[in-house]
Amino acid sequence: AELGEISETVCIDGDWDFSLTPTLYNKWGDFRLPVNDEYIGAEVRFPEINGKKQTVAKYDLWKKVLPDGSEETVTVNDRYGIVTGQCYEQGYHGLKKFVYDWNLVVRSNEKAVFVSEFSLDEDTDIEILTGGIKHSVLMIDADIIRDLSSVSVKKGVHRLSVEYVNEENKEYRGYIVFRDKSKQGGATGLPLTNSWFADRSLVRFSTDSFEKEVTVVSGLAPAVESLEVVAFGEVTFATVNGGGAIVEKTGERYGANVYRVTVGNVLTTVGSMALTVRPFFGYVGGAILPEPIRETCGKGVISLGDTAKVGGLESYSGKFVYEKLIDIKKENGKKYILDLGTVACSCKVTVNGDCVAMSCVPPFEFDITEFLFDGANNRITVEVANTLCNQYSDNPSPYSNYPKDSTSGLIGPVSVKIYG
Repeated sequence: AELGEISETVCIDGDWDFSLTPTLYNKWGDFRLPVNDEYIGAEVRFPEINGKKQTVAKYDLWKKVLPDGSEETVTVNDRYGIVTGQCYEQGYHGLKKFVYDWNLVVRSNEKAVFVSEFSLDEDTDIEILTGGIKHSVLMIDADIIRDLSSVSVKKGVHRLSVEYVNEENKEYRGYIVFRDKSKQGGATGLPLTNSWFADRSLVRFSTDSFEKEVTVVSGLAPAVESLEVVAFGEVTFATVNGGGAIVEKTGERYGANVYRVTVGNVLTTVGSMALTVRPFFGYVGGAILPEPIRETCGKGVISLGDTAKVGGLESYSGKFVYEKLIDIKKENGKKYILDLGTVACSCKVTVNGDCVAMSCVPPFEFDITEFLFDGANNRITVEVANTLCNQYSDNPSPYSNYPKDSTSGLIGPVSVKIYG
């Protein structure tokens, strides 16, 4: 039926009460490998480390130099190795209980030099492990290395250069790994890792600088009460929302330290954190944090907009719950239409405890006339569910389309249009 002319529009602006309802139950490994019996909630996956935006578990391993002088940065996942391109053409679920050891890719008919650096805190005898495509030249500083079984290297920072020539019309992959011969290998029996993840005998190399102390900074979801931080290093200090926080080591996981950071100054609004971390020797970039920083959140407030732009919510897939008390003068013969504006991506609307509608397509406009009271304390509840795009933001999945499809939450503007 025709509603007629709009006689009044009541804008519902300002902050809304806000909470999260995680929905991704990972007992069967549908959303993250290895499996764990938990719902995946709000997490920090893209912190700034010493001012550079990083992805947890990933770091810049190589600078790939091509014959024309152009360079490409090769970023790897410390646990999974190369996680882009044809290595994982079947997507994240294509791992099928097996993780490759590759940490470099040489394209068809390509000649390339892979350059990196490593640091030693003492004179060290190194064993060089290789696999996949064969290198043509391997150099440490200015020395060509021919015997890979034992290489004596002095204390300090050194340059590694490895040349590959692929004359075939197909892509090849390979790996180069250094091990300290005086140290015993690290973690064993870990599921779904490459052969040397968390191996403390590894001589790690990277194009990032090796730092004795780093600062990890990120925004946080509203009402964060505590954080779980897994680090290849020591978390020595934390500030959350501008105030001090209690840092407590709660255990270890595959050689990494596990910490609980308890927030002293809980903000109902979006927050921020800064962690001081002393990495284990050789760990750089996102590899310092092998897992996302998990946020435990209470009920807070948030303004309308894209939650994927809120630090600590960029990678969240699940439900967002928005609540607001509004004052409406209800008159007989008039229609009251709730207009949510833009919603990403589907929603359920409840007014004063009664379900009004559910929708996954615009326009997100709903007749709430019969559910309203006359006056104040009309409670509007909007549950919004986004897609898996955000969860797959740091996974090698072809289904993500991140960040193009990452927009999430109640965008608005929200209003009640009164007809009659």
